[in-house]
Amino acid sequence: MTLRTLLKRLILTSLVISITLIFFGCVSPKLQPAVIEKPVMVKCPIPDIPKADIKPIPPNASYLEKLQIILNNYIQLYQENILLRESIKLCK
Repeated sequence: MTLRTLLKRLILTSLVISITLIFFGCVSPKLQPAVIEKPVMVKCPIPDIPKADIKPIPPNASYLEKLQIILNNYIQLYQENILLRESIKLCK
């Protein structure tokens, strides 16, 4: 065999291989991703609980006004506390 025929065979084989790869590579089935199931720890989402609007007690207010402000602050803190306890129960 001459060098020319060897080169022709080499070019022809590489051409056949490249055409085969192009056609059969595009038609090959796509691989499906494997589904692996294992337990995952999910943290509880942070609840959106509004903070209590605590009003300061003015020093020159009357006794009844001071008591009313203290009572309103207590009620707001109590309601916020209830909401926080409920959200903690849901996360357990």
